Amino acid sequence: MTTSWLILRGLSREKRHWGGFAESFQDKLGARVVALDLPGFGTENARRSPATVSGIMEDVRVRLQEERSQDAAARWGILGISLGGMVALEWCSRHPHDFGHCVAINSSARPSPTFDRFHPRALLSPFARGAVAKERAVLGLTSDRSAAYLDDLAKKQVRFAELSPPDRASVPRQLFAASRFRTPQSVRAKLLVLASRTDRLVSYRCSERIAKSLRAELVLSPSGGHDLALDEPEWICEQVAKFVSA
Repeated sequence: MTTSWLILRGLSREKRHWGGFAESFQDKLGARVVALDLPGFGTENARRSPATVSGIMEDVRVRLQEERSQDAAARWGILGISLGGMVALEWCSRHPHDFGHCVAINSSARPSPTFDRFHPRALLSPFARGAVAKERAVLGLTSDRSAAYLDDLAKKQVRFAELSPPDRASVPRQLFAASRFRTPQSVRAKLLVLASRTDRLVSYRCSERIAKSLRAELVLSPSGGHDLALDEPEWICEQVAKFVSA
């Protein structure tokens, strides 16, 4: 039985962007949840992101050791969304004994074509004027929540960056790392791939290819955007609960 879970966010996001998902996940799974930031963001904003997914993964792995030392008998799972999912897949490939369960959400990898992995409209958000407008543009692409909800959320999430300004060079380095990431040859952990059919940033076909290549279980949500943890948190929790109990 998996008793602890590490959860990882994606490109330019930090653990505060999980919102209430971590609590919902913990309640549904009955397990301890640990959220760690990728280098360059949130608590790690003073450090620059590596330019490879493996480098990002090894950075987080070192920091997880402190959490592991608190309960040496714990059995761990890892869940990541988008870039966080790539980190999870790389981790479970390179260090097969670290996790018993792995969940990758709306992730992508080579050899999926570039136009499936990253929609060009995402490049328009940096041209929005003002921090709130930029964040709102990102949310408009990654979430299917109501306009009023996203308006309020954009204001709240801009505050995260004001309190913990991200390392400026880390966003392009994360983008480069993600663009070069290739599906691992194997993942020893029991693997679940989740994706949304209505993701407007990354095609769900990328997740289909990952699942097929790694012979993993694939479950597609009929709704929700790229940030599926924001749009369909209960659905994710239900799918993972079924996965670990099977």
